[in-house]
Amino acid sequence: MNLRYISLNIHHEHYSGISQDFSYKFQFNVSFVYYYLSKAVRKEKIETGIYNMINVLLSAKIKEPTIKLIEYFKAIEVTIPFDEAEQSRYIAMGIEERYEFYLTMLEKGYYLANIVCDVKPEILIGLHEKFRQGGYRNEWLFKKKRIKEYGINVVLNCVLTSFDFKLMLTVLDLKKNFIAEGCIYQTYPDGIFFFKTIKNLVITDKKLIITDFLDQDMIECKLEDLLKGIIKAKCVDEHTCITYTVTRQRKILKG
Repeated sequence: MNLRYISLNIHHEHYSGISQDFSYKFQFNVSFVYYYLSKAVRKEKIETGIYNMINVLLSAKIKEPTIKLIEYFKAIEVTIPFDEAEQSRYIAMGIEERYEFYLTMLEKGYYLANIVCDVKPEILIGLHEKFRQGGYRNEWLFKKKRIKEYGINVVLNCVLTSFDFKLMLTVLDLKKNFIAEGCIYQTYPDGIFFFKTIKNLVITDKKLIITDFLDQDMIECKLEDLLKGIIKAKCVDEHTCITYTVTRQRKILKG
């Protein structure tokens, strides 16, 4: 079995001694890092026997790191001490300092996990370096489509950061000249908010439509607007399409 998942989080409140509010913010802030690494590590095909996950957890209730093999979840679980002083230091960090903190905690986790299973820490740390060189960005192509009837190409990219997830729409002419770009969907930076909501692209005679995993319409844009360089999206399902402003998210998620 190959290593497929890398995770960093706060241990469950009962076991960590860390407040729920801190844990909530931390989970959102760090998720873009381990989503990137989980996708990247699959290309490395690191054979790990019966385990496919390294789960690094932080806890204020321990003085020394612990390592557990959770066969049911096929996970190597590493718990690292994270006391109140460390929490205060983390809160005072700048954004890029936090990114490095996440990578440092994961690096510690890799070497501890390697005690019980050969997880190739040097390869995993190499993925960290690629992440740094890319400016700590987690972005990927969602869909692209040539719409000849309107004389445009549309490109949809996903952008996942420490504070939000955005679906960005770029409009080009048929010669790939830039027309316009804008965000058509924004939500919290966790897959539970976007993996099933943002699933497919459908082009009708008048609209660009984003559908969910059940093929229900979620977001739509008028093709006539896109041709004019107007990026304007309508959320079809207001209950599912939870959107927040960047300002509000930064206020909520900056711990």
